[in-house]
Amino acid sequence: MASLEIANQQLKGMLHKEIGTLKESLIQNLALIEAHIDFPEEDLDPLFRQTIEKDLRRMIEKICEMISTYEEGKIFREGVSCAIIGKTNVGKSSLLNIFVKGG
Repeated sequence: MASLEIANQQLKGMLHKEIGTLKESLIQNLALIEAHIDFPEEDLDPLFRQTIEKDLRRMIEKICEMISTYEEGKIFREGVSCAIIGKTNVGKSSLLNIFVKGG
């Protein structure tokens, strides 16, 4: 069932949406940082630094999580190459049929 869920998420463009959300958040944080640099005399939120750090840490965690699932996603997208080898009439075709039918 995991493969079905992953396939559905890929069809819905979930990864693209998540990356888009991260990109927008990075752009917003960059704009805040640039505004703070360009207008240091302006009264900005005193929790400015903590807010930025918290948001950036959250984004780093999300990116690390996405990276950690890359190999699994690649297998679901592209499949696995495998050779079933053995002597004649030892059940290679039967084993392949079991794998294809899912048990």
